[in-house]
Amino acid sequence: LDHVIARHLVWIGHLEHILTSTMVDATSRIKHLVNELVITNDPHSVTAFRGYQ
Repeated sequence: LDHVIARHLVWIGHLEHILTSTMVDATSRIKHLVNELVITNDPHSVTAFRGYQ
């Protein structure tokens, strides 16, 4: 029984890891989109952003 519970915990942990990583991926994508919007609206930030990259 113990190893069954352990297997479930590992599986749940794996699922949580997948969920959190996709959430982080989504937020970074949103930040990237926001950055691109800001850059297209402000020509001065284009050079600053290119220097930042």
